Amino acid sequence: MTYLHVISHLGEPTKSELITYMLSEYPSGIEIIKRLGRLGLVEELADEADKRARRVRITPAGTELLLRSYERLEQVGHISFDWLAEPEKRLLAGLLQRLDDVHSAHYRQTRSAIFEEVYGNLLAQIKHMES
Repeated sequence: MTYLHVISHLGEPTKSELITYMLSEYPSGIEIIKRLGRLGLVEELADEADKRARRVRITPAGTELLLRSYERLEQVGHISFDWLAEPEKRLLAGLLQRLDDVHSAHYRQTRSAIFEEVYGNLLAQIKHMES
């Protein structure tokens, strides 16, 4: 559902734009797009500006499935988070957003680096924050 949501949000992204936005590895992202296409949930189209690139867009069937999934996700949200008071929900959302911002930015910068390099870089940033 996440790929469908992002395609719906971005409009008609290129495959590369979508995969980058999703923080996916390229082969995995291509496989997901192909699977969604086989299910009739997305379709590919030519990119007018770059004939080598392909764009993807959500189909009516994909939109229908996505809208139905939002209803279910809302129910899951209620049973998961209605135990928290509103201030706790805001605190949790803020903390999760901060982690997402840090890790998403870091991933985009070090996407092709080896684990040890990424780990060392993050540890150095954490130690810098503590001092």
